[in-house]
Amino acid sequence: MTTNIEIFESESKGARASGSVRGSGFVIYAGSYAVGDSQVQFSLGEKPGRVPLRQGLINSGALAQEGSYYRFTKDVDFNSPSAAASIIWGSNLNGRKVFGIDEAPPLSHMLYFQIDSVRAIEGYKKDQLLYIADRDRALAEERKRKDAYTCQACGFRLKVADRHVIECHHLSPVAFGVRETLLDDLISLCPTCHRIAHMREPNYSASEIREILALGRIRFLGWNKSQPTMMRIDQDR
Repeated sequence: MTTNIEIFESESKGARASGSVRGSGFVIYAGSYAVGDSQVQFSLGEKPGRVPLRQGLINSGALAQEGSYYRFTKDVDFNSPSAAASIIWGSNLNGRKVFGIDEAPPLSHMLYFQIDSVRAIEGYKKDQLLYIADRDRALAEERKRKDAYTCQACGFRLKVADRHVIECHHLSPVAFGVRETLLDDLISLCPTCHRIAHMREPNYSASEIREILALGRIRFLGWNKSQPTMMRIDQDR
C-alpha cells in the first residue's frame, strides 16, 4: 500500500527548507538549509528552549555549517512546524503559515509589491474602507482604544488637533470570506506600518514589520516583466 506524503517547502532569508507533517510534529528533510548565526533574531530567545535546541543541532552535527548558512545533514524531527520554522529562520514564527500547512498561499508563493504598487495601495485602502462598508466602526475604535492609540508594530503614537494618527488593520482580510469580526481580529497600526503590512499577500504580521524596521535597509529588486516587483530585505553585515 502506497502512502502519499505531502511535502511542504518554503524559502526566506536565502535559506530553503522542506519537510512534512509526522504525527503531531514536523520533520525537516536532510539537505534543507537554515540561516547562519548572524541572521538569528533576538526574538528566538523569547520562546524557552529554542536557542538551546538550535545550538544542540549544531553541536551534534545535524546542522553543519556551509558558507554563511547551515545544512541539515539528516532528517530532524521537531515537535511542531513552528519549532522547525523558528530554528531554521532564526526568529519566532508560525510554522503552519510559513510552510502553508492548511494555509493558502505558502510562503514560497507569496506576492510582494512595491510601496507604490497599485495592488499594495488597493489593499491598503480596502482595509480602511471596509470598516465603513462591512465592519462595525465601533469595534475598530475599541481596538484602537485598547491599543492606547499606539502602533503595535513600531510603537508610534501621535495626536494632531485632538485626533489620533492611527489606523485599524484586519489580521485576516475580508477577502478570505464573510464572517463575524472579533476584537482580536484587529490590530492598531500607524499609516506607515499599515502600508508595509499590505506590501505582501498574505499581509505582513506586526512581528514581521518590526523585523523589517529593525533591518533598516529595504531594497526593491526587479523580479521580471510579467511579475510584480519582489521586495528583498538585506541585512547590513
